Amino acid sequence: MVRSQTIARQIVLIALLCFASFAQSPQSEIKHFAKEGLAFDYPAKWTLTDKSNSQVQHLILSNPENSVLVMVIAYRDLITQQDQVTYARENVTKPFVEQIVQKLSTSGTTPERDFVCVKVGTHDINGYRLRSVFNKEATTAEIYSLVVRHRFLNLVYIRSDKDEQQGASVWETVRSTLNIEAKQAVGKSDDDPLMMQDVGILNGHAVKLPPPRYPAEAKGEHVSGTVLVEVTIDEEGNVASAHTVSGHVLLRAASKEAALKAKFTPTIICGKPVKVTGVITYNFVAR
Repeated sequence: MVRSQTIARQIVLIALLCFASFAQSPQSEIKHFAKEGLAFDYPAKWTLTDKSNSQVQHLILSNPENSVLVMVIAYRDLITQQDQVTYARENVTKPFVEQIVQKLSTSGTTPERDFVCVKVGTHDINGYRLRSVFNKEATTAEIYSLVVRHRFLNLVYIRSDKDEQQGASVWETVRSTLNIEAKQAVGKSDDDPLMMQDVGILNGHAVKLPPPRYPAEAKGEHVSGTVLVEVTIDEEGNVASAHTVSGHVLLRAASKEAALKAKFTPTIICGKPVKVTGVITYNFVAR
């Protein structure tokens, strides 16, 4: 997708240098940022710094009167498949989180970490929250990942706890107005701006997982091997759609047929059941 870990390190370095250097003021007027398809509002008395490059749009909101940093990091490569979302979260967001953990550990305190939910637009998104001491101040950092109209984003909110009240308004304004211009013909409907959560291999979460039949043609040719089927699970745990992503051609139809009959425990995110995607693995042994 991107040269992700190098970019993540650069972003973390910029974030913590800025955080260390900034110490709100009344927020009334609103400015609007719109560039290259990315748009959001922010309070007029905040400073917007653009650290974008050829791979990522990187916008930093700060105010010299407090320690708050809000970052919108939108990667330019378009997301067209669910496995790209998984890759981005594993190779962009998680390393980014770990690098912030390392920076926050420099005061000798290991950051506490947990998961947190926040609303972006009309959607509930889950992310990471880190608590530690930085520059002798109790500090909180939140990092969220999401896909908006085929672009992968990280949203970051860092502040000293004493500046929580000053940061809340700008953080809320950015989240409630964030928008990405729709791209056409990229493989997924733009009706739903956020791609679904990816939960990896689903076999262990199954309530019902019927085995696939062994096709007569495959039996005649002694075909064996593994078939992976990507499925979309609805809010009730039913398989709404399925398609095979790998495996012998003679085993694919039977695997998809079995996957459509599977049933899973509903996935709860931010206290609500949500649609998710994942993979079912079927192993065939030659007979």
